[in-house]
Amino acid sequence: MSTTLGSKTTVVEECRGVLHVYSDGSVVRSSRPSFNVPINDDGTVLWKDVLFDPTHHLQLRLYKSADSISPRLPVIYFFHGGGFYIGSHT
Repeated sequence: MSTTLGSKTTVVEECRGVLHVYSDGSVVRSSRPSFNVPINDDGTVLWKDVLFDPTHHLQLRLYKSADSISPRLPVIYFFHGGGFYIGSHT
């Protein structure tokens, strides 16, 4: 445990072992949750995760209808507004 001005830093808040907030204001996030999140895949949508920027560990999730026959499909960009910090991005 680290110390700040001679006093011990303690965990103020903890969320599922993934996020720890300490009394000195520091925040520590683990890289992966300590639990598995099931994926409900009914086969109607094909998807894959792609590493977009390895430096910042930014990922894209690409979706496509499983029954599409056209090689050219419209593209929709969706940017999540924030707040995702734990679990699965599904």
